[in-house]
Amino acid sequence: MNGIEKCKVEVEYNFLNDYEAKRFLSKLDKEFRRKGDFDLLREICIVKFMLETGIRASECLQLLPSDVFLNQSYIHIRAEIAKNRKARIVPISNPVLHCLSHIIREQRKIELVKPECTGLWFKKDGTRYTYGSLSKRIKTFAKWAEIPKEKVYCHNFRHYCATSRLKAGEIGNGRPANYGSYRSENVEALCPL
Repeated sequence: MNGIEKCKVEVEYNFLNDYEAKRFLSKLDKEFRRKGDFDLLREICIVKFMLETGIRASECLQLLPSDVFLNQSYIHIRAEIAKNRKARIVPISNPVLHCLSHIIREQRKIELVKPECTGLWFKKDGTRYTYGSLSKRIKTFAKWAEIPKEKVYCHNFRHYCATSRLKAGEIGNGRPANYGSYRSENVEALCPL
């Protein structure tokens, strides 16, 4: 419009940096070694999984054991749980695979006693984690690691993942934001549905 200038607004983002993420995970691992609690191990696995993959918390909490393909090193996000209603695959690293395989093995034992426990992430009492309960636990973890709670929340893990991948050159400069096989068109080739 004539006579109106666009003003430049600088936005400061308050995301986790690499040092904080490592300190956060290190403190969680130390707490697990101290307590040895399976619920804590499961929550640590959720956090590592979300930090590495950038998966949405809502998608993460709705995963089933059948969505995890340990031998192929990926998880399948089903269309019905994806925000955009498009199925996709998400590659995962060996450390997260190891954690997930342990979680699945332990949860199968619980399912024998409580067959109603069908999700990938549920507590000892058989209830599933909710976004609110996970967020509350993550705030507790931030306090343990002495990281400002406004830097540590579920959606911020997506930002951390994207920033890390951008710095590593995995995305940006003409590379797709959904990097490599993290594309919906590859689901049919990799996921036997």
